[in-house]
Amino acid sequence: MEHSAGQTDQSKRRKQLACGLAMVMLGAGCMNRAAPPRMGGEADLPPIGQREKIRFFWCQWQHFEMSNEQLMSNLRMVGATVFADWGANAQRARMAHSNGIHYFCGFATARMREPAEKVTARLAVDLHGLTCPEQFQKYKDSGGNVEEPWGRYGEHTPAYVPCPLDQRPWDEALKPVLDLARQGLSDGLHLDLEPYGAYWFDTTGEGLCYCDDCFAQYLKHRKLDAAVERKARHGWLKQRGKVDDYLGRLRDRMIAMCRAIAADVRQVHPTFAFSVYGGFDAYSLRASWRTQGMAIGFHAPEAPYIVVNSTPYWENPTRPWWDGPAEAYRRMGIKHVMGSWDAGIMGHHKESHVGAAELMYELAMASDGFWRWGERDYDTDDWRSFAMVNQRLRRVDSRLGEFFFGGSNVDHFVTLVEQTGNPFLQRPLVARTWERDGRYLVRIFNGNTEWPIHVRARFPRLAGKGAWRLRDPMHDVNYVKADAATWTAGSLREGVVVPLEGRGELFLMLEKAPRRFRPGRSGSVQSMELRTHRPRPAHDEQLPDVDAPLPPGAVLYTASTHGGYRGEPGVAKQALVTAPHIVDIDAGKSRKLFGLQGYCHEAAFSPDRKRVVCAVTVNGRSQIYLINVDGPARNISSNSHCDRAPRFWPDGTKIVFTSDRDGDWEIYAMHADGSEARRLTDSPGIDRAPAVSPDGGRIAFISDRRGDLDVYVMNSDGTDQRSLAAAAGNEDEPTWSPDGSRIACTVLQGQFRSIRIAGVDGSDVHTLGHGQTTDLSSIRFSPDGSQMAGAFSEYGDSGVLVLDLESGKIRKLLKVASLKPHPQGWYTTGTNRPRMVAKTFSGVSFSPDGHRLVYCSDQSDGGQFMLYTIPLQAAQEDESGDEGAEKPEEKQIEPTPVAGATGAWPMTTDWAQ
Repeated sequence: MEHSAGQTDQSKRRKQLACGLAMVMLGAGCMNRAAPPRMGGEADLPPIGQREKIRFFWCQWQHFEMSNEQLMSNLRMVGATVFADWGANAQRARMAHSNGIHYFCGFATARMREPAEKVTARLAVDLHGLTCPEQFQKYKDSGGNVEEPWGRYGEHTPAYVPCPLDQRPWDEALKPVLDLARQGLSDGLHLDLEPYGAYWFDTTGEGLCYCDDCFAQYLKHRKLDAAVERKARHGWLKQRGKVDDYLGRLRDRMIAMCRAIAADVRQVHPTFAFSVYGGFDAYSLRASWRTQGMAIGFHAPEAPYIVVNSTPYWENPTRPWWDGPAEAYRRMGIKHVMGSWDAGIMGHHKESHVGAAELMYELAMASDGFWRWGERDYDTDDWRSFAMVNQRLRRVDSRLGEFFFGGSNVDHFVTLVEQTGNPFLQRPLVARTWERDGRYLVRIFNGNTEWPIHVRARFPRLAGKGAWRLRDPMHDVNYVKADAATWTAGSLREGVVVPLEGRGELFLMLEKAPRRFRPGRSGSVQSMELRTHRPRPAHDEQLPDVDAPLPPGAVLYTASTHGGYRGEPGVAKQALVTAPHIVDIDAGKSRKLFGLQGYCHEAAFSPDRKRVVCAVTVNGRSQIYLINVDGPARNISSNSHCDRAPRFWPDGTKIVFTSDRDGDWEIYAMHADGSEARRLTDSPGIDRAPAVSPDGGRIAFISDRRGDLDVYVMNSDGTDQRSLAAAAGNEDEPTWSPDGSRIACTVLQGQFRSIRIAGVDGSDVHTLGHGQTTDLSSIRFSPDGSQMAGAFSEYGDSGVLVLDLESGKIRKLLKVASLKPHPQGWYTTGTNRPRMVAKTFSGVSFSPDGHRLVYCSDQSDGGQFMLYTIPLQAAQEDESGDEGAEKPEEKQIEPTPVAGATGAWPMTTDWAQ
């Protein structure tokens, strides 16, 4: 179980990181001198990533059965901009340059053993006070297999891991790189940080280093007089609350060391760049102090640091690949490219749901380019996929490159409102904006693979008078309103409605309209302001009282069924209606509460279980309805905007919700009858997913006001808004523990979306759920607060799990294999056909006694979404069984289908507490 810093330390680290980066920018200005001429008379290469998207090719080139000339010629034809080699090869460097490709030398830091031993580098000491050879011996003495490949502490013999702050092995290893740089042949150095043969030891965070030099330097820096033996140093720091301070000092020293290394290289090659494989957390010292230090130390404005981001290595369709640390990297000013390995991109990992060329294009558009790691010779399918993505990127760069490379990012410029209200369609929508010379370029992307959508793009921050032109710059088509060819700030605030195909993108250019601008019909497309449904029916001003209590087994869920406007039968009125239902699980009886010809979502019981609150979307506008459990309903929003995500206060007197009524998504509160609505947040961008504390005094919510999505906490009146404990990567689903002392959410860390739990003040942060699980969602606390349940998906499997909060142990109650058309799951054509299909799990809720779970899934052979219950008591009994019995994680517990509870979409649930 990982333990990280609280809110105060988080803020301090951000300031330190910003100051360190500013120092880099100031110190790098003196190196802005001309690069030496290329050998062989080649012209200077364009700056990396400043005129085109980076195409970063990194491979085991020894597998290629072709000459260097053939290899480089082929790479030129498919648009390669960087060739990352193993070692330093002058012949390949010349061939790369002659084909207009930057040449990067490369080595793995875990392979620094020879130079480290040659200079007798001091050994790194881990947080247990042991060096790698000592850990190797300990592992061997305990019966560990030291002959295994990619071992924990070495292969056959112990690994020699030097202290990361000993510069001598770096200087020794860089000698051949410097030789090529002096000849003008090497343009950069690519560092592979994966700890080959030293797994579980050579880490980039809290695990290293506590050697005599590192610890003594810290004591001297802080003017502390202490004598602490190696094995007690980490505990000594932890007991005094100084772990983050210690790691921050190590990072500062790493910055200085990397800056010195970079200065030596840039004396002979001023634009020499550094790239590093492996992403890092820009906020957490305990996870990434070394990589933070390398990024700040190696970065220079004329030669940006490049992160070869490994986040997309293990993907699935429930967690889109853009859900990563991209925003944190961008704010640091460094470059980063996303990618994966050859077998994964070409089809071994079917989770991406798209072919190789499409995936690489999407990765490049979400970052500064794409990378690919190869372990085999490319065949014609590989070269074809590269050529396809290169052609597509060339088209975009040639038309829009002035914005990508010469424009400035504009945060929170566009608010996206998906028009059906379906949360599963809303989640994968992303937008990004660039500004240049008073013009704005917006890219909207629909990450849904299966489903096209239509979305309202609102521009809430445009002000002033004058007419604007809105057009698609890729196809030279103008978007117009039904009654006007141009747009005002007011009409743009309301937005343009556009359709997007599954996995589709749209570029919108917003610029001042020329005088007398009158586009012809053939060059125009109208905003999709359709009225496909009748107006909402009138509702009762007041709801009658509810007398009959619900049975203990009553579960609220949303299900898609056929029905007319109010659910009446009849062929002429048949339409898909997503409506709130209540099912008595014990009796097996289900009934629909209320239905409009639209999409009902985010339904929840009132504390007394007499009413239900939910959002219903019709004509692209969501309204909040209050519904009696015995039938009558009332629209308590009654406006022309989108109100969503309603939740009752614990005493049932008020409702908190999100709304776009002021241009973007903000959080509001109102009385339970819909009166006296008032805004609680007022920040640019997204504020959503409000959750009220059990005592009603605070509200947790999600906001992207500082970049990516973080959990925030505020008082119930909207005051004292603060970030809980931000991490690089989007957080989601904030939920309170039953006693109100903790807040849980899901958070992305590397390839894994885990559960993160923190105290209300941001302290005592724990991240749970590592291992093979790549995505956790639909998380809930148990009624007694001792457990959490949720849905999971990982490569090849998905299901439901329970997590014990005291031990951190995960029990996978149910694991269902994905549908794999190919018997070996191995594809090489890059077409992603036939597709692997993962089963979906959602709507996890505990029973009031904590003995059962209810969830929704399409796990049956028929593929229909259904509710299921699954017992927890049986799993607990299995766990306490005989030592030789089957492990509970591997034992399948049989779920029970809930009669009559079926639908066409994944369902949400609420089992009244």
